[in-house]
Amino acid sequence: MRRLSLVPAVALAGLLTACGGSSRHAPVVENPYAESARSFAMVGVSAMQRERWDAAERGFERELVAAQMADDTPAVVLAHYNLGMARLAAGKREVGRQELEQALGLAQRNRLDVMAARSRLALALDQARAGMLTDVPAIDVRADWPADVQLSAGRLALYRHDIGGARQAYGRALHKAGSDRAGIVLQARAHLGLAMAARAAKDESTSRAELQQTLKLCRQAGAPRVAADALMMLASGEGAADDRQDAMERALAIYRDLQDRAAQRRALTALVALTTGDARMQWQKRLDALGAEQVAPTAGTP
Repeated sequence: MRRLSLVPAVALAGLLTACGGSSRHAPVVENPYAESARSFAMVGVSAMQRERWDAAERGFERELVAAQMADDTPAVVLAHYNLGMARLAAGKREVGRQELEQALGLAQRNRLDVMAARSRLALALDQARAGMLTDVPAIDVRADWPADVQLSAGRLALYRHDIGGARQAYGRALHKAGSDRAGIVLQARAHLGLAMAARAAKDESTSRAELQQTLKLCRQAGAPRVAADALMMLASGEGAADDRQDAMERALAIYRDLQDRAAQRRALTALVALTTGDARMQWQKRLDALGAEQVAPTAGTP
């Protein structure tokens, strides 16, 4: 009897694959660093949604390292952008802008047009919020770009006093936002932006209708910051004094839970103006007790 030669297992597997044996499809290989970058990005986004800026920053720092290890340029650009937005929200303006500028430069060199627009809009909005732009620039945004880009374009248009442009951008955001939780929050932010545009046009009835739609969506998806900003707008508009006070107190409660002292101060100041007698004295005491500490505005709505 002739002895059969033994084929090593690895070689046998290769022969079977080559001959169409037990393995018909090549295995899908996932870059572990790319997978880690996505996981850390999700951690950071979750923290941003809860306004836990330090946790968001740590998550996005890890996202950036993993993206660089994966040598994935689009992921690196996104990580720089995410990190920049987290640092701006945390009040770290200088380093936040540095990250956004890094994202913009990389996106432009690699023809990542959407990320370049995101970064450029974020930088312009930061300067506009800080009152550092005497002439707010117009930034071209294509109609087919995502909802979040349209939201930023709408906000920038409001800073430019371009009510028509703002309405168009927010309308596109509504059209492009999905139906999952993130999409519903984007819809809420778009309706809030439309409310701001209507108020700028002195159309109070439309503004109130948009604010009510904003609050409805916020209750559905859970978006306390957007809800509080909408309530502040309701309270500062037309309507019965009791209704306005109720809306302002609800906004104040949310801002307190978010630990946003600057927003609490604005709400308390409004309540002092809305009330009289003992109630006014109580609100004034709370305002005085809050002190004069300032915090950075969040990069949130609309």
